[in-house]
Amino acid sequence: MRQSFTLRQTGMALVVGLILMLIITLLALSAVRFSGVGVRVATNEELRIDAFQQAQSIADAIISNPDSTPVVGNAGNIFCTPGNTDPKCTTTDLVLPENAYATEVAKGIISAQVERMTPELGPPPFGYSARCFRSATFTVRGAYDATTEGQSRSTIQQGLILPVQIGQC
Repeated sequence: MRQSFTLRQTGMALVVGLILMLIITLLALSAVRFSGVGVRVATNEELRIDAFQQAQSIADAIISNPDSTPVVGNAGNIFCTPGNTDPKCTTTDLVLPENAYATEVAKGIISAQVERMTPELGPPPFGYSARCFRSATFTVRGAYDATTEGQSRSTIQQGLILPVQIGQC
């Protein structure tokens, strides 16, 4: 004689399936949120590097232009780009070469300063004749600030020793 068993269905398979689906959904949402944070971090890093490179290019443009580092005035004279509101600026007529960045300077995104560090011409750097050359020292600052446009900002400060010929050799 055969026995027949009756199984009572209580819906446990449905409950277990729903719990597994809930766990998988939570894992997927966590992965999506984590990837969104990663994209924001990568974007911020890209903007930071871009701002650093912009500030560096401003400092390089000043250093490459002899008219931006005039050997005039006293120690502490600060030559600034137009529109610079720093009260320490002696003049605001510092022009970047060939009016590079003119639009950004007008918007206030880019600013630059050149500060004369020594009042007198000092000894020349290595490789120059002491009887024909002296040197002037400057601090060059290039600043890029595009935070108003949702980007980043950076400031670069570099020292500059400029040899100046004082006699005929």
